Amino acid sequence: MLEEFKNIKSSKDELRKFGLTIGIVLLLIALFIFTFKASLSIVLVAPGLLFIMFAFTAPIILLPFQKFWMALAIVLGWLSTRIILSIIFYLMLTPIRIIARIFGKEFLDLKIDRNAKSYWRYRSQKEFNPLDYEKQF
Repeated sequence: MLEEFKNIKSSKDELRKFGLTIGIVLLLIALFIFTFKASLSIVLVAPGLLFIMFAFTAPIILLPFQKFWMALAIVLGWLSTRIILSIIFYLMLTPIRIIARIFGKEFLDLKIDRNAKSYWRYRSQKEFNPLDYEKQF
């Protein structure tokens, strides 16, 4: 995650894009809010216009905002990835495990056999063919 923080691009063009994007989004949200409550929309219009103005005149002023925004995006991306993958993992594997347990299926042979000399499983010998090493997957 630290490597991602170091790779945040902050050139003038990137800052200009950031300022325009945030400014336009704030203005669109303000327009949407204006349809319901006109007095609240000014809270978003002013920052939106400032972002657009700074994007054209002095994009370097937007650097701290862009760094904070991108850092927040990286942290939220890291967090949401773990949450989503955990949910998918448990939603897929828990039912499979429950069904397997009902039918008595064991996917891993983990029981200790005290009478076994070895747990090695012998395979039948196959005739060597060099083509088997091409396109293995």
